[in-house]
Amino acid sequence: MLSTSDYTLRLAEKCEKAGSYLIFDECFIDFTDNPEEASFVRYLDRFPHVIVLKAFTKTYGMAGVRLGYALTADAGCAARIRSKAQPWNVSVIASAAGLAALEEKDFVRRGREIVAEERAYLAGKLNALGYKAFPSAANYILFKGEKGLAELCRDRGILIRDCSNFEGLCEGYYRIAVKKHDENQKLISVLREIDAR
Repeated sequence: MLSTSDYTLRLAEKCEKAGSYLIFDECFIDFTDNPEEASFVRYLDRFPHVIVLKAFTKTYGMAGVRLGYALTADAGCAARIRSKAQPWNVSVIASAAGLAALEEKDFVRRGREIVAEERAYLAGKLNALGYKAFPSAANYILFKGEKGLAELCRDRGILIRDCSNFEGLCEGYYRIAVKKHDENQKLISVLREIDAR
């Protein structure tokens, strides 16, 4: 189970002592098995220099609606953020969509279950094919494979994210989204085809 780690708390303490702000992007956290346990939100009162970012885009499949928010216990910081925001920065449509989405508890729970099932399926298949799938708690998987795999997949109608430009990674690291079962099967089929060439 993913939870707020001692390391994360120590990091927040150091930032607090230094007067530095620490920002957590929790936009994917609703895909974890226990989002409340993994979230830093419960510690905000203890750490005013921490800001938590959340968005509706991933959890509710609302791409393009551009609806999210920031949480902090620092009222001064919140006021400064608000002062820099555009007037009317949330449209009526986005606001209505967000309010409707918050009522969909079963949608979020079921989505989390499906992602967990499909994530395990994909990781197992990737490892069986000889790739190295790294543990994931979100709706994507980082894995290591042969160089040039993104291009080989693209030539076969599948897009995977080349992570060679991520700090600390190099050629041969890729990220895939956890999708519907038939789409995940298609990805695995393409990877088998590439492996057999």
